[in-house]
Amino acid sequence: LGSSDFGGALAARLGLRFAFAHFINAHSGHLVAQQYREVFEPGYEDKPYSAAAIFVICADTEQEAATLERAVDIRRLQMAY
Repeated sequence: LGSSDFGGALAARLGLRFAFAHFINAHSGHLVAQQYREVFEPGYEDKPYSAAAIFVICADTEQEAATLERAVDIRRLQMAY
């Protein structure tokens, strides 16, 4: 699991599977995955395997989901500063 090109490149060099942490960095996953596939060297795995780790909010109602979403947004802002 990684959220940057460093994590993807490291997994590729070691021949490992890679999961991009989209819930941490929602902006460059496609670029990191592309780079991972391009520089992948067989090792533990014979071929590249990538996935995306995402954040999902589930609730009984849309209103409750919106409330939870706001709480998550506030927490993410706190983590950024």
